[in-house]
Amino acid sequence: MLRIYDDFLDKRDFEIVRDCLLHQQFPWYYNPSITGTESEDDLGLFQFVHPFYMGIGNPAESKHVNFIAPLLQKLSPKTIVRIKANLRTNTPEILTSHFHIDTDITCKTAIFYINSNNGYTEFMEGTKVNSVANRLVLFDSHMMHLGTTCTDQKIRVVLNINYLPVALNGELQLPL
Repeated sequence: MLRIYDDFLDKRDFEIVRDCLLHQQFPWYYNPSITGTESEDDLGLFQFVHPFYMGIGNPAESKHVNFIAPLLQKLSPKTIVRIKANLRTNTPEILTSHFHIDTDITCKTAIFYINSNNGYTEFMEGTKVNSVANRLVLFDSHMMHLGTTCTDQKIRVVLNINYLPVALNGELQLPL
């Protein structure tokens, strides 16, 4: 199951999230690979990340988590597995990471696009989702996907949320 939602947040809420992540003093941390595979190191792939929440049982939480509250309120997760912002820098040609899953936990993955650019998320089954500001793609966590750099903007920024949705009638349901 893969769903795409354009204009996911209302304009004001989107601006809160975007302005936080794109602020010049927002803390980004260098990550020497995208998916943690050695072959990516050979390609020179890297990204900057901001860990908002890094896992069940992990007490580390970003002091900036309140800025993404509008997004979390709309997703209405029962349990957050992980929230991480990714920033990839401009490259002369679009570079792709390897296909991967974000977590071994069966849950939902939401990718929220912060800025519009010619980068994209590609799914192993063939779907490509272009990076459009305020777009959200929602899918089952077992779906293999990859991300790219961009060539037409300085950076490509996405927010990646892995979560368990609210259960209705004993089955996991999306609140959307």
